[in-house]
Amino acid sequence: MRLGRFESGGIKPLGQGDSKKVYADPKNEKRVVAEIKTPEERKEKGEEPHSPRQLKGAYYLTKIAHLLLPRHVPDIYQAGEFIDGQQTIDRERVIHTHAPVTEMHVVDEELERIGLGFNIDENIGNYSKNEKGDVQYLEPFMPWEAPLVSGYEIELLFDEAELTEAVGELKDETAQKICKNYLERIHALFEEEKKELKETYAASLADAEPIVKNIEALFDAFEAKHNMDALFAIKTINEALQSKERAAAKTDLLAIWSQLKTLETGTNISNERYIALHDKYRKLYMAVGTISNGIVDHTR
Repeated sequence: MRLGRFESGGIKPLGQGDSKKVYADPKNEKRVVAEIKTPEERKEKGEEPHSPRQLKGAYYLTKIAHLLLPRHVPDIYQAGEFIDGQQTIDRERVIHTHAPVTEMHVVDEELERIGLGFNIDENIGNYSKNEKGDVQYLEPFMPWEAPLVSGYEIELLFDEAELTEAVGELKDETAQKICKNYLERIHALFEEEKKELKETYAASLADAEPIVKNIEALFDAFEAKHNMDALFAIKTINEALQSKERAAAKTDLLAIWSQLKTLETGTNISNERYIALHDKYRKLYMAVGTISNGIVDHTR
């Protein structure tokens, strides 16, 4: 295992993609080091940075893929983040010869079989063919992606049932035990990540209570100011257009609607409480009514 941050020593990268640069490891000719672009660089491209847990999970998932498909997935040695924020992935070095497009499906089908089908980046640069004629897939496997929108739950980027079945079919009992252990670690990291994301999101939400109190005050003011029976009694378009009472009620109703909209996103109001407020708003809305087919409809 390489200790400490990676220093390229001024050598040129072997390759460069949208998310990382790949260097030959100056201290081990059989390995390469992928230096992932900084969080700032990733955000500029509309991508969320990888968390330390994602990188650990990528190590475990890629290791499983290698143990299941050693001919098609190069080994991985470490993946993580250092104190200064540098993120790197160390892999087995592959003599890079582009695999023909017509042969890429060989490894894709195998990855599909073990549950990693929708974790594939089908860019031709991610495939290679070694001297034995084996097509290899060079990208690591991320276990999940961070949500681009706060509040959305993360999901695993592999078919757990298919991967578990493939692990169970391993004839090497030691390799099978290692894979099962790695799957357990991925799950633990996944649950920790979900918990932290939820807590971070909840902490970022504005307190709904002041807005709720304002809406409840607007409800009370509406009912004190407007005669509900008189509003329900308005039936025709002419009556609606001539009613100053209805015009004033519509203005007050709009103010309540505006406040309700602010509760929909970015506040910590519960679904139950929001629904209760919205139901009360609907009663006032029905009193004002909607002009439809020549009448004032008070039923919707």
